[in-house]
Amino acid sequence: MANADGGNRPATTAEKAYYARVMKVAAGAVPAGPPGWGLVEKTKIEELKWVSPSVDQGYYLGADYHVVWQNAAGRKKAEDATVQELFDNSQKPDAERDKLLKELERISAELGRAVERGDQGRVQQLGEEADEVSRKIEALNNTQAEKEDEIGIRNRPHDTTLGIDVWVNTHITLPARAKALEPPVAGAQALRTEGEFLREKGWQEGCMYVFLGSFWADGVSQYLGQTPDLRLGLPPTQIQSIVVVVQADPARAQAVLRQIDWAALKGLLAN
Repeated sequence: MANADGGNRPATTAEKAYYARVMKVAAGAVPAGPPGWGLVEKTKIEELKWVSPSVDQGYYLGADYHVVWQNAAGRKKAEDATVQELFDNSQKPDAERDKLLKELERISAELGRAVERGDQGRVQQLGEEADEVSRKIEALNNTQAEKEDEIGIRNRPHDTTLGIDVWVNTHITLPARAKALEPPVAGAQALRTEGEFLREKGWQEGCMYVFLGSFWADGVSQYLGQTPDLRLGLPPTQIQSIVVVVQADPARAQAVLRQIDWAALKGLLAN
């Protein structure tokens, strides 16, 4: 917590010590980034000053560590290829769309004349024709957008981003969107989500989730998930759950998981 907004209270000496220890262990458990890759995001570890009043109401004190590296050269190569193909695609003649635009222009001009004449019947007829042509143009635009998405997927920057998160005492249900369990990692249950292309963000690598501590699997929905099964009545600094998330190309994610200091993280659960 960074400030006292919303009724936050000052952290106690014990809470400050807990947070400092957890963040130090989390940062130390994460391996270094791939050679030649640039560090683009990293949690700045500072003294805990404020905590939510929820910790006095039965909730546990959480801590999150986050770091991201990127292969800038690889991303630029993929982005340049995408931009070039999108440009080439935009320059291709589209006779059908041009024909519809001219038809819409003709209808609009005739509609204006009908309005001037006060011919309401013709105005209504032309309005309906304009709507129909507009729908056809919109359908073509949607098809074009789908082609652009295909270009983005085809040229997606493969294996250029690595993100690692360590979430301690998380309270939220994690919809991992995975349909099958992965082999256990360091003796802990693991799930993986698949990568996906988002038009506004580009290609997003899938994630490996590794669950340490108190969790139960949600087998009700079509996707597996995890929810922390925290015991009540313990001190807020009692660590009951740790989630490690590695967002990366599948092969790289597996390599990173082998480098994480799982013994150090599991040691937090023994506090």
